[in-house]
Formats: sequence, C-alpha cells, structure tokens
Amino acid sequence: MLLSSVLKVQALISIFLAVAILALQKLRSYEVLLHRYIAMMELQERNERLFYKIFIDNMEELLPVVYTPTVGDACQK
Repeated sequence: MLLSSVLKVQALISIFLAVAILALQKLRSYEVLLHRYIAMMELQERNERLFYKIFIDNMEELLPVVYTPTVGDACQK
C-alpha cells in the first residue's frame, strides 16, 4: 500500500515537471517580452505553483519579463 502511494506521488511529480517543461517552451516561443509577460500572468492566474516553479527555475531568463521595463510597457498599453 505504501509503495503504491509512493508510485502515485512520483507519477504526479513527473506529470507536473512535464507540464512545466511544456509551459516554459510555450513562453520561450513568444519573441516579444510583453507577450511573454501576458502569458506568465495568465499562467499565474491558472496555476500559481506552476508559475513559481518555472519562474524560480529560470529566474535569470524570466526576471526581465516580470520586472520593470516589461511591466511598464504593459501598463502603458
């Protein structure tokens, strides 16, 4: 019984990580930072854990998207 619970948790973790990879690939497909910002905010609304997993694991790449110039651009538009 314990083994089946562990296997279920491992399967859920694998699915979560696979979804994170797909979501990051989708974010990277946007060339315009504003579009990435919009997609990230939509992701945060839909799945906050996934948002933070992707953001923390890729902070150097994604910080410019969620930080000032892009946010300022979003506010102006």
